[in-house]
Amino acid sequence: IDDVPQGEFTLTVQGDSCLTPLTEAVRVDGDEVVDPVVARTPFDDDYTCSLTADAPFRAGTEPLELSGSLGTAEVALPFEFPFFQQRYSAVHVTGEGVISLAPIGDDEWLGPRAIPFAQGYLLGGVIAPFWDMFEFDAASAMTTATGEVDGVPSLTVEWRNVHFVFEPENRITFSATLVSNGDVIFSYGDGAGADFRRSGDYASIGLEGPGATASAAYSVQQPAVRAGSEVRFTRPPSGWLTGTVTDSNDGAGIAAATVTIGAADGVKQTVPTSPDGSYLVRVPLGSYTVDVTAARYTASTMEIAFDDAAEEHEYSPRLDTGIATVTSDSLELAVGPDGRRSATVTVEN
Repeated sequence: IDDVPQGEFTLTVQGDSCLTPLTEAVRVDGDEVVDPVVARTPFDDDYTCSLTADAPFRAGTEPLELSGSLGTAEVALPFEFPFFQQRYSAVHVTGEGVISLAPIGDDEWLGPRAIPFAQGYLLGGVIAPFWDMFEFDAASAMTTATGEVDGVPSLTVEWRNVHFVFEPENRITFSATLVSNGDVIFSYGDGAGADFRRSGDYASIGLEGPGATASAAYSVQQPAVRAGSEVRFTRPPSGWLTGTVTDSNDGAGIAAATVTIGAADGVKQTVPTSPDGSYLVRVPLGSYTVDVTAARYTASTMEIAFDDAAEEHEYSPRLDTGIATVTSDSLELAVGPDGRRSATVTVEN
């Protein structure tokens, strides 16, 4: 920056939505060199994103037919897809530029909303490359394609040449690619960025976990994309801990048991077991102590390490608890007013 007078200034560096704005105090008393370091925006569950400005468009090849009153389609995945703290074998595609991770009810509203928004709809988890309101005609299409991204299996869903409701002249093409390692890639083609509407001025773009308790929002009602843009959401390599906590007496699953995964640095994750005693948790690579506790049961502990991406371990402890058994077949005591009787009963555990 030329011709800066001497004095105290605030330097602000603003990047794309994947970067955290940086503000830094600068004192100028001569020629100064400032090398600001802009960090990636940290989203929930360790997600970050990156923007590529001129990337090849990721297109579908196989037609996908939407059906039902809402115009949706269930798409089986060729791999188990990790998303936030769950894994999925199928997704539910809509014509509105959003994918639901859970089945969509007939009474759902599919129009765009903020990400996250826990009081909203489609709360089973969403992948939204361009969540708006669209219509299809003979020139539009939904397509899918299986392939690879950097040698890793992937599935692409494309919205091709769709137009906004009541705006047949305003068309856009975009896609979402799900990678088996958990990456999600949004790709933008013809029409994207041609005006404010097609830049995302009314759209929601990003990821949201089940229940809207965690999210990674790239933009909400902001012009943020154009043709050639590619937004890629990634997480550090991690593994999965799974298992079922059961009663050692009868083998029944223990609901609402607490599974705590503690790292050496003191950071802990805690998850409850489901009604059948099962649990699933994503764990960053490293070594951990796993503690399992439940009311009226003895605790169980084990040491475990995750060294490789997608490594999976099972820990299914059988917890002990007491069971009281009365050996007598029957016991009868007759007691008069203000009287007392006593008897001896043997209880075995």
